[in-house]
Amino acid sequence: MLEDVTDQDKIAMTAIKVSIPAIVMQMYAAEKYGLPEATRFDKYTVSMTHPDGVVALLGGSGAIAAHFTSPPFHQRERKDPRVHTIMTTDDVMKGSTTFTMLSTTAAFRERNPKVVAAVLAALEEANASIRDDKAMAAKLLRESTTESGFSPEELLEVIADPAVKFTTTPENVMKYAEFMHRIGTLKTLPASWQDLFFEEIHGAPGS
Repeated sequence: MLEDVTDQDKIAMTAIKVSIPAIVMQMYAAEKYGLPEATRFDKYTVSMTHPDGVVALLGGSGAIAAHFTSPPFHQRERKDPRVHTIMTTDDVMKGSTTFTMLSTTAAFRERNPKVVAAVLAALEEANASIRDDKAMAAKLLRESTTESGFSPEELLEVIADPAVKFTTTPENVMKYAEFMHRIGTLKTLPASWQDLFFEEIHGAPGS
């Protein structure tokens, strides 16, 4: 459990206080101990890249006691019998959430509407291809990232993980926004999830 972390332990994540893992831990603390305790676990966190966190955790140096990471890194860590999962984003959010997004500026979108439309269409097509043929997707990914250190089998395992979704529909982003507004890190609360995305996906069943 997260409560088992002591002052001698460190939890690695990409950025302290402001990354998705950091916010999720704050949400967990606020739900369990009350909003004033939202930053209860921040003192245990250290900033590391995902690959560095994997090396530190699996290397057994003791530099970190836990690693709040994302695919494909947490799948690799879970293969080690010394490692077990104590919390996931889905646990805290009570469902799946959008973790990775494509972003651009309003000015670029206004100047290049055809480019934006083409990128979105290509992303939709790629997502559909991945969902339809995961083995093909793993093969293509492996061929494009030969220095990743992941085998084709490992990549297929990541792509086929039920917790990993390939979609352009935003999921539960308002939960992040509402929490950040409650603790003061987001000044203005969006009226809906559509306020956070361009109108090209406003028709999606987002949340």
